[in-house]
Amino acid sequence: MSTTTTPWDYKTIVQTHGFLGHKDGLDRKAFEKMLDELGEEGFELMWVLPDQKLHAERDGNVFIFKRPAPTT
Repeated sequence: MSTTTTPWDYKTIVQTHGFLGHKDGLDRKAFEKMLDELGEEGFELMWVLPDQKLHAERDGNVFIFKRPAPTT
């Protein structure tokens, strides 16, 4: 019996205060558009890490996406 593993590509996006152009909070329509674009690229949302302290970046929510890596 053989087992195969799927290689993955990962992408992270950080939502900070003022994300996508609004200092008062999240621009939901722009965020949904970004999610649609990532979905068209084959990415799916795996995990959200809320309120992360990030080294050398603005703190925020980290969204982790994955998609199957292209095979060669």
